[in-house]
Amino acid sequence: MARGLVGLAIAVVLVGCSSAGGAAARRGVVIPRPASPVVAAPAPAGAILTIADVGLPLVVAADDVPAQLAANEVPDAADALRLYESWGWIDESTRHFAGGGAAVDVTVLETLRASGAQAAFAFWSARLSGSCPATVAPVDECALGQSGAGSMVVARLGAAVFEITAAGADASHLAALQARRLAL
Repeated sequence: MARGLVGLAIAVVLVGCSSAGGAAARRGVVIPRPASPVVAAPAPAGAILTIADVGLPLVVAADDVPAQLAANEVPDAADALRLYESWGWIDESTRHFAGGGAAVDVTVLETLRASGAQAAFAFWSARLSGSCPATVAPVDECALGQSGAGSMVVARLGAAVFEITAAGADASHLAALQARRLAL
């Protein structure tokens, strides 16, 4: 008998909770939204730079890269996976273009929220010290620096973050193209 009453009490609470939102909305009660809203962005595979954008042959491409696979690419996979998951990692695409002595690597990461992309941007750009030119637009954040024999740009637009490393190519110009592709 006591189990039946407990079950009935749980059912009453569940019904009350499920109808509370509708009742609150009818009374004009404002229901707060999350602090970091989900920001829609095109899927990385559809927004990443193409052969026509870069002007070099595509050597390697990867789409629909989950956090687990990306974490396996670094020495401390367990810590990397926790970090990537904290960003709200959804999907990543990568491209490696090369030819005629030039090489370009592009990574586009889609996260659940702009706050996740902000954290990824902070991590990826930590070693960069320069600011991007105004031509890299529209972006929310952007950093420029040197990477080996070339230059690197890391930028964020909403819930997406991208990284471009270029040797023998203009990383800032490619970043501007990537930003515009993400903004579509």
